[in-house]
Amino acid sequence: MVEIRGEGMVTVGTASISMRSYLSTHHLWMAQHCSRYAREYEDKYRAERGAFHIHLRGYVMAAVTESVAFVEALINELFTDVFDDLADERISVFAASARDQMREYWQVVNSGKTVGILAKYDKACFLNNGLMSSSSPTCVRAASLDSP
Repeated sequence: MVEIRGEGMVTVGTASISMRSYLSTHHLWMAQHCSRYAREYEDKYRAERGAFHIHLRGYVMAAVTESVAFVEALINELFTDVFDDLADERISVFAASARDQMREYWQVVNSGKTVGILAKYDKACFLNNGLMSSSSPTCVRAASLDSP
């Protein structure tokens, strides 16, 4: 598209830019931050093991909660990137057939709103059994996490 406007101004095409912000990285940072504070607090008050420390409990609860939020955000971001057909090296490692199935699944589950964290994680592992097999150390089967 070339458009000439007065005084020699020429527009040649249009540019667009898009940027994604991954919330998972923020959750991971916060989980690590709270974990570090909990460790420092434990080291500082090691002699008072039997005492109740609200600060320590808060740090530990926040670290666990943020860890869970990290896993959910990460799996949501993975499915969203695949669904949006994002050209990214992280996504390109998955087989085209797996990406197609992931897109279909993501649409069926209303962008993850109708299923839980572990179901989404387990589905990603199942659909990508070559890279994320349940026997792989990088993909723990979610069903085993639910078992008592």
